[in-house]
Amino acid sequence: MNDETTTGAENTNDAPAADQPAANPAAKSAGQESQPQTDKPATGMPETLLNTATETKPEEKQDGEKAPKDSEADKPAEGAPEKYEEFKAPEGTMLDAAVMQQFGEVAKELNLPQDKAQDVVNKMAPIMVQRQMEQIAGISKQWAEKSSNDPEIADHLNDIARIRDMFGKGSDGNLDPDIAEFINSPAGNHPGVLKLLARVGARFGEGGFPTGKPAPRQITAEDVYAV
Repeated sequence: MNDETTTGAENTNDAPAADQPAANPAAKSAGQESQPQTDKPATGMPETLLNTATETKPEEKQDGEKAPKDSEADKPAEGAPEKYEEFKAPEGTMLDAAVMQQFGEVAKELNLPQDKAQDVVNKMAPIMVQRQMEQIAGISKQWAEKSSNDPEIADHLNDIARIRDMFGKGSDGNLDPDIAEFINSPAGNHPGVLKLLARVGARFGEGGFPTGKPAPRQITAEDVYAV
């Protein structure tokens, strides 16, 4: 009984510990024990370039130089300025100051930079001007039709022409440029203007031309302008 107990104890002492690696027979024959294999450097070993190397970051080259920055096209567009510079009118157009002020407020809400806002003006201004001209031409056409259908105007065209020629010409005998511009504008078709000339012409009559004699009384501004 005692011999069996002693033998068991001896076997227990000869067995390797559970937390120690088994000896490598080849290493034991050479007089040394093998080290456990691991991917990491053992504790206490000096750091080297090899065991501390990490993956190169995308923004840096392997030689330590930084990679080139993103191109201008990849950069986000800059936003609206604190205050827009004065917008330039495209050739052949004029920009209304009040309209451009309102446009600047809208462009700032949309966060448009100066160049993008100017592009919008360049594309929209000609269309807006063309539309305005079409609207003015349409109104002038309506006035012309209304005047042509008004008997007081249609039946006194000679009286209208007489007043135009009598008072519209300058000292050189030619039609005054300002009066010519007014006559040729859309306002030249307005029924109110033509009625006024027709009534004045009818009042003078065929033989009622001014003789050059002084008028019975001095004409004042109240006789010309409505006050």
